[in-house]
Order: sequence, then C-alpha cells, then structure tokens
Amino acid sequence: MTDWRDAVTTAPLWKYAIIVGGSFALFLGVGAWLTGSSPLGAVVGAVVAGLVFGAVMTGVVAGFRRRQEQAIGPRSRAELIALNRSARLGKPPEDPALDEAALHLISVRRTALSSGLNRLGPWILAALAALQLMRAIADPGFISIGGTVFFAALAVVSPFATRRQIAKLDRLETAIQARQPET
Repeated sequence: MTDWRDAVTTAPLWKYAIIVGGSFALFLGVGAWLTGSSPLGAVVGAVVAGLVFGAVMTGVVAGFRRRQEQAIGPRSRAELIALNRSARLGKPPEDPALDEAALHLISVRRTALSSGLNRLGPWILAALAALQLMRAIADPGFISIGGTVFFAALAVVSPFATRRQIAKLDRLETAIQARQPET
C-alpha cells in the first residue's frame, strides 16, 4: 500500500511543482493576511513567490531524480516506490532482485547528505532565525516570533535528521550485504 510519501516520490514533476508552489503560496498568503497586508499585495506576492519556489524546488527534485536514475537505471513506479521506501526506512526491499539498485541508491543518498548545502543547512536556518528575531524585536508579532521559533527549531533538528538518515542508510547497506550470497 502506498502512502503520501510514495506518491510524492513518484509524482510527475508538473504535479510536484503545483503541489509545492501552491502550498508555499497558500502559506505566504495566509501569513500576509494575518499580518494585515493589503489583500491584492498579499495575493500577488504569494502567487509570484509560489511560482518561483515551485519552479526552483522542481528543478532541485528533477536533478535528484536524474542522478537517481543514472545510478539505478530506469525503473517502474512500483520498483521506485520499493527502493525509496527501503532507503527512507532503512530496511531492504522485499524483492532481493532490487538489492543492487538499492546499493546504488544508497550511494546517491549519501552523496546528497554529505553535500556542502546539507552541511550549510543548519547555518542558513540559524541565519533565517536571526533575521526573524531582528524583525520580532523591531515589530513584535505572532508571525515574526513564530518564524524565529520555527527557523531556530529547524536549525537544531536538521543535523540530527541528517545523522538519522545516514544511520538508516548504513543499516540498509549492512542488511543488504548480509543477505547477499558469498562469492
């Protein structure tokens, strides 16, 4: 049975762009409305930001999917779901025929997790928290204080999430290697 993560992982890029861009635009629009911005400015700003954010994130996902396909080759939707689920959960795929592809996927994921941007992520989030804090000091309000707490929490949690994902990939690799026959 597939869940929402499986659907997002294998969704066509145009659907991904609409979902991500639309969600971001809705989030910004509601935030602008709560801060008392003009309705027209809030809508236009949210739509433009949603389009830009959706396009950028879709480009990032397209690049990741391209690297993934180069590593594991073209796969059916069911195989992609099984491989991505195994990497996400740290458990080998049920079909041992996917073991070799899973090992290649582990390599791609490790590279992504050890990239410079991923290492800079907590610092970027901390900088955003500092900017929100300056905004909260200048103009205290629910949105600016909430943004400070949100970005600060992400800055603290993100390194732990990265380590947790690397540990899952290590467990997956060990489990796959343990079930492969000795040659």
